[in-house]
Amino acid sequence: MRKAVLDAPQVALAAKTHRCIASRFPPVDLYETLTVPEYFQQFHDLESLTNPRLQAAALRASPIDAAFAHIPTAGQGGRFNRDFAAYYCALEESTAVAEVVYHRARFLREAQMPATTVEARIVVADMKAGALSDIRGGEPRFVALYDLDDYHAGQAFGGRLYSANSEGIIYNSVRSANGQCVVAFVPQILQRARQSKHLDLQWDGQTIINVLQKTQYRI
Repeated sequence: MRKAVLDAPQVALAAKTHRCIASRFPPVDLYETLTVPEYFQQFHDLESLTNPRLQAAALRASPIDAAFAHIPTAGQGGRFNRDFAAYYCALEESTAVAEVVYHRARFLREAQMPATTVEARIVVADMKAGALSDIRGGEPRFVALYDLDDYHAGQAFGGRLYSANSEGIIYNSVRSANGQCVVAFVPQILQRARQSKHLDLQWDGQTIINVLQKTQYRI
């Protein structure tokens, strides 16, 4: 297979991004059900002695820090990362939802999960990047990077960019028509992560049939 080259056009981007992640509703801290709030810090300090992820990101760190603290397990990863952490997001909320629906459905299908509801939430963050590699132009040399399920070419391409200190890649979504996605290789181009909508992904045992937004009423 022909290797993708590194000379993709470079573009600056200042935009609001959307990321859909698994969640609980309402969100709770890791030890909330184990102890009272005044002991959170002691539990965090104890856990940090043996958990390298918490040495890199605080217990209440933002979703940006959390994404960069989780190195993919061996042999896995995303479309453009294999052995290093990255932050995947979309420029449209609907694209972020379409991406997570596809990947969550594939996971549930492979696990042969019976009908269930998966909770998720949208994280909104501001991106200000000076130079993203832009592969949205439809050039033939980038076709292999858009394979629906084979990420080998994309991971090799992303790995070379990451080694060259690239900020990340902007690309077309293959899960949402006209959608655009970004993978950030460095956290510095992201800021002000905040929680947005809470969702229920309704799985019927074969596919995700509905995505419902839910709201908490305080009484």
